[in-house]
Amino acid sequence: MAHVEHKLISKIITSGDLRSAIAAGIKPRHFHDPDRRSVYASLLAYQQEYGCAPTADVLRKDFPTFKLLDVEEPLAYFIDSIRETKKRALTEKGLTLAAETWEEGDTEEALRLVREMLQAVADDVPSGVDYDLAQTGDERLERYQQYAELDGELRGLPTGFDSLDKATGGLQSGQLIVFTGLAKSGKTQLAITVAQHINSLGYTVLVFSFEMIASELSERVDAIAAKVSLTKLRSGELDKLEFRRLEKAIRTMEEAATPFVISEDVKATTTLGSIQAKIDEVKPDVVLIDGIYFLRDEITGEKMTNAALTNISRGSKQLARACGIPVIVTTQSLRSKLGAGGLSAGSVGYTSAFEQDCDTLIGVEATDVPKESKLKIMASRNCPNDEFLLLWDYDTSTFQEAKVDFGYGQGGDDAADDEWFDRRAA
Repeated sequence: MAHVEHKLISKIITSGDLRSAIAAGIKPRHFHDPDRRSVYASLLAYQQEYGCAPTADVLRKDFPTFKLLDVEEPLAYFIDSIRETKKRALTEKGLTLAAETWEEGDTEEALRLVREMLQAVADDVPSGVDYDLAQTGDERLERYQQYAELDGELRGLPTGFDSLDKATGGLQSGQLIVFTGLAKSGKTQLAITVAQHINSLGYTVLVFSFEMIASELSERVDAIAAKVSLTKLRSGELDKLEFRRLEKAIRTMEEAATPFVISEDVKATTTLGSIQAKIDEVKPDVVLIDGIYFLRDEITGEKMTNAALTNISRGSKQLARACGIPVIVTTQSLRSKLGAGGLSAGSVGYTSAFEQDCDTLIGVEATDVPKESKLKIMASRNCPNDEFLLLWDYDTSTFQEAKVDFGYGQGGDDAADDEWFDRRAA
């Protein structure tokens, strides 16, 4: 390894290219040999002060015993070699500690150490990719042409709410979508409605439930699919027609054989690492994490603290990007953080990280009219803020958008508008 480190420094000096090593994330700590580590640190200091790599004369002046080698291999080869060696060292250390802990009978701690090791490798051995716009014109034009050919179709998965889909273009790969609201505001019901709609279109859904057991959540999904009252379903009061509708909805889901997987964790021991493992197993098209604030942070080992939730928020965004699927999470807003205009991006509880990390922050807020809520796009990277009205019909478990908007929404349905004004006047 020391020979590779020596060759890397020699190549940097003879080529004058230190920037490639810096861009690849090579730092002094990646050098095992202390002497070569010191030399490399001096190269970085010189680059920072003068904007270029030192010459051979400068190196000989500062390190007279360091002998430059004749190196034929490209610089990238040595960069990759050092990164791979560092990765192997971190992996060996992490697996050794995990194995010792496992042999002592502490399986949970062993799993935590493995996940900690994976995070350390990801942090210490970066694998970023540069994207040169001057070299990718054809690729980008082809992508933009595909956008033009959509002809009004969504780029992402549809939520079932037209104005929301029109504003966001659907739930897109790699996005983190956050649903928030006060306790009992309907954010979970809305998220499940979206998940059921996506599944009905033939997409695999994976749900992590921390606020209710799997049987309770499945009852909500079935009630939505069958358009029957959840209360009547649970009390056994469905009439024959409603029960036939329920049976048909369940059989339709079975025949479609498109997985809708609920991963139940009432003890809230799940971490982002175990969620990643379940994603690898199920291979879903979209993930819903209901009550993400119940997750345990793998880095701090804590739950419900600002530091833990900040790590979880950052990790959720990385999870969405790494898996290439939309990740929907629900989290609480706090009444103490409501502003004069009601629910806002600043109302999200416990940490501001969800607002900062998400691609779209969607709020659910009750109005002064029963069975009516505002659906608010409160922050988004890709569209302006907006508000829409939702009508909640609990008798049929249907939740539809009223075609009256407050901001940038389109409206335009006179019958729905009349219904809305009638409800407001009642």
